[in-house]
Amino acid sequence: MNIEEKLEQIDRLAGMASAVLARQNEQARGDYLNIRQELESFMMQHKKEMGGFVEETVKGRLDSVLDGYVAEMEEVREKMAEQTKAFNTYLHQVNQTNRGIAVKLATVTAVCAALSVITLVSAAWMSYGYGSDIAKKKEELTTLEIIGKSDIVRCGDKLCAKTGKAGHNDYRTINLR
Repeated sequence: MNIEEKLEQIDRLAGMASAVLARQNEQARGDYLNIRQELESFMMQHKKEMGGFVEETVKGRLDSVLDGYVAEMEEVREKMAEQTKAFNTYLHQVNQTNRGIAVKLATVTAVCAALSVITLVSAAWMSYGYGSDIAKKKEELTTLEIIGKSDIVRCGDKLCAKTGKAGHNDYRTINLR
């Protein structure tokens, strides 16, 4: 074989190698695209599964936390209802006591007002009565002053007064009423 044949053979071998390489390159590219597509599909599936797992886990924990919170809030609500009931009972008792005190205070005030009116009426009546008594006593006092200034003496069982017109010893007998 000669050189030309050898060169042709090398060219053919190179062409065949090039064709094999091109085919292998296409096949590798197809394998790469298939593997990539499978990997992306697997990743998407895994992502969905992980998302679902995380969502279920978070929901479960959140539900348990919320259930606990709801139970605590229910307990607080019940305690508040009990405290409100106790407060309302106490408030009712205080209101009843206040009403009782108000009634007693009103009664005492009415009694005091009545006693004040009675006292004022009594004072006015006594003032009028004593005023007329004082007027009478003033009259009697004037009479007694005149009698005190007069010259009166006892004449046995009777009184005698000295007058300017009497005859015997200038005393005259005073008649009793």
